Amino acid sequence: MHQESTLSEERGPETIRRRSFVIISGYHDYRSERRANLHFIADELKKRGEVSFLSIRYSLLSRYRDDPRHKLWHLANRFEEVGGVRCYLWRTPVHPFRLPTPLAPIERVSFSLFSKYLPKPMCEALERADVVFVESGMSIIYAPMIKRMNPKASIIYMASDSLSAIRQAGAIKDAFEANASLFDSARLPSPLLARDLPPGIRCYYIPHGIDKARFEKIEPSPYTPRSLNAVSVGSMLFDPSFFEAAGSLFPSVTFHVIGSGYSGAAPPNVRYYSEMPFKMTLPYLKHCSFAVAAYGQGIDSYLTHTSMKLMQYNYLGIPAVCPQAVVGADMGRFGYRVGDRGSIRSAIEKALASPRISPHRYLSWEEVTDRLLRPEEYEDTAIIS
Repeated sequence: MHQESTLSEERGPETIRRRSFVIISGYHDYRSERRANLHFIADELKKRGEVSFLSIRYSLLSRYRDDPRHKLWHLANRFEEVGGVRCYLWRTPVHPFRLPTPLAPIERVSFSLFSKYLPKPMCEALERADVVFVESGMSIIYAPMIKRMNPKASIIYMASDSLSAIRQAGAIKDAFEANASLFDSARLPSPLLARDLPPGIRCYYIPHGIDKARFEKIEPSPYTPRSLNAVSVGSMLFDPSFFEAAGSLFPSVTFHVIGSGYSGAAPPNVRYYSEMPFKMTLPYLKHCSFAVAAYGQGIDSYLTHTSMKLMQYNYLGIPAVCPQAVVGADMGRFGYRVGDRGSIRSAIEKALASPRISPHRYLSWEEVTDRLLRPEEYEDTAIIS
């Protein structure tokens, strides 16, 4: 075990101990360009103590799929401190994954074997942690190991997504059911995700935040004056068929699709861009006619609350076109039925006719992190069933 460091700062006679936080993710790395809620939370946690960001489920198999960590391949299997956060990407020859139902026994064995081992540097970080944040996905299987190594650590489940919606392996779902008692609490960015949790876990509704400072200085418009432009940002559940339909239905609109990972055919007024830093996307968003969240297969209603792109569109006052299932109430969103050209036409016509939207009041990431660490102190974290 490693002795924890202390701060020299004092309040009265008490010396304030510098806390240690660990985040475990099966998809994100703090150093990757694609920023998710865990990145913003890590930024806030480092103001409160030491932060280690551990990234797992990455191997040679990952090279055959879209993964935001590919550029970090050569940095794997060692700690690197970036921006005050200690980063470790665990790269293995293979990693377990979901298998067809007839092969469920093999799936269970592979996940069980992985659940019993983590590299020594990762274990050392976990041993000295005060709080461990476990993201939905493969990270769940390590809860028993974490508790054995560090019985005093609080383990908080970070429900970024529904396990069913992101098609997680049955072995992960079974591990969650079996080890639910090991989690001290669960942070849900949508109250609808409560249905995804095993009974017995205290859960709190803590929505995503907005990094408001990033929106203060946005570059001038990249568009031709008086032109019509629509923007889509991100790759989650991306449905290219929306743009095949929308591009042909609205030839006067140029659709700018950023970071989707798709490289297939498209109408001439649909432009696909590779992934770009968040700051570079903001001029496209702020000055567009409307924005799009083209979710397709696997869409779930909890995205009404958890879609960061839809939150960002609303924060900028931009009308948004999205599937009917995630429209929500009074959010400036215009819904369509996936694959239905008539409803796509109607949603876009309404978005083009809409004025700018009055943004909702969003939490800052500092406020999100305060609630994450002390959810019982805030009335707005309660989930009403």
